[in-house]
Amino acid sequence: MYILECSDGSYYTGSTKDLDQRMEQHQSGEGANHTRKRLPVKLVYYETFSRIDEAFYREKLIQKWSRKKKIALINRQFGELKQLAECQNDSHFRNAALDSAALDSARAAGDVDNDAGFDSAQPASTVDHEHNLSSLSEVEMSEVEMRDLSNLPKIELHLHLDCSLSYQVVKQLRPEITEAEYRQSFVGPPKCTDLKDFLTRARAGIEVMQTEAALRLVTLDLFEQLQADGVIYAEIRFAPLLHTEKGLTPEAVVAAINDATAEGIARTGVQAGLILCTLRSYSEEQSMQTVHLVEQFAGTHVVGFDIAGDEAGFPIDAHIKAFQYARSRHIPCTAHAGEACGAKSVWDTLEYFQPSRIGHGVRSVEDPELMDYLKARQIHLEICPASNVQTNIYDQLKDHRLPEIYRSGISMSINTDARTITDVTLTEEYQHLHTIFHWQKEELLHCNMEAISHAFATEEVKADLRLRLLAAWQ
Repeated sequence: MYILECSDGSYYTGSTKDLDQRMEQHQSGEGANHTRKRLPVKLVYYETFSRIDEAFYREKLIQKWSRKKKIALINRQFGELKQLAECQNDSHFRNAALDSAALDSARAAGDVDNDAGFDSAQPASTVDHEHNLSSLSEVEMSEVEMRDLSNLPKIELHLHLDCSLSYQVVKQLRPEITEAEYRQSFVGPPKCTDLKDFLTRARAGIEVMQTEAALRLVTLDLFEQLQADGVIYAEIRFAPLLHTEKGLTPEAVVAAINDATAEGIARTGVQAGLILCTLRSYSEEQSMQTVHLVEQFAGTHVVGFDIAGDEAGFPIDAHIKAFQYARSRHIPCTAHAGEACGAKSVWDTLEYFQPSRIGHGVRSVEDPELMDYLKARQIHLEICPASNVQTNIYDQLKDHRLPEIYRSGISMSINTDARTITDVTLTEEYQHLHTIFHWQKEELLHCNMEAISHAFATEEVKADLRLRLLAAWQ
């Protein structure tokens, strides 16, 4: 069984013969729903399977575009793509897209024969698959498109609530504070000594988040930030036990933030889940208390369990029992690792905690065997580029090894980590990757699609997010 998707949004499943006929109908404009003389066709062929539904289809579809000078290559792609799809193994798929505006432009320039199209292509006897695929996937973003990145929908999986307070909400909680004082206390320097130094910057936020009213204001403030940044789904994490200094119970903390999350979703339309964190410095009892809170709030916006804090200063022993408990209750887990410490911390985390995602994990690149393991097990890395520079893992962004991780095929996403301490938005993270590493829409969309696949959300929510991303990014 194969899939054919057309540029009008329709798609069909069937044998290659069936889809060839469908393609010819679309190209010629046949059928009641297709009145144009030549309707551009987006051809998507990938591995065989026994059944198809839209969620599965959207899960598999990772868009690639063809633009401008690459259009001439499209004219012979139909036969080649079919041949390629049939020779690929079951774990791979490929697709090509034909852009009608670019095709018209290419025809006007004389680069493409006016009568040429998929239907006139002949299968090649020998095909340079890698060359063709790399050509088809190339997209160059104009400066206008880069400025419009803030309007594109985004997914963020790694975001700390207590590290993301805007000046406006802090001013509500501490009316006497000036903006200069806010930046001095809440925003970290461009370079911290290390992760331990970075973590001390969160203290100012935690101090003002000790009442139900404050927790509500901070949560709603973050939703407003996410909406302005184009984020349509976020997983917001916090450690409930940090907010009990003035008498709140951990249950009251979670309830307040959960209620505010529901309010934020209703106000902004931004979908969100909450991840409860234990800390490396906590005792076994405190970790167990935190994971029990996740279980207690099952069915609310609480979706997972995490461990954060200084991985270099504390062993993992006190937290093994909590992660074992989480697995026994089928609680989704992520875990900070591979940030302050090297690849060994990731190995230990995977062995003893067995999370499906790793927070940061960038130092996994130091161990090729670990990289192979992450890819084979589909462990997702929540990468936070600007934060990694600020915590002094890398001297500058240009030294970051995330391009190697991306090229390796490991599942990864781009995140801010701490919007206030690092003083960055997700749009700015994307812009930095474009400027430094020349990332285009293909890489950014791929990371967003991977984030959806590994989000702790329901399949219904994921299907909706995929459709929204694909509609906006194409």
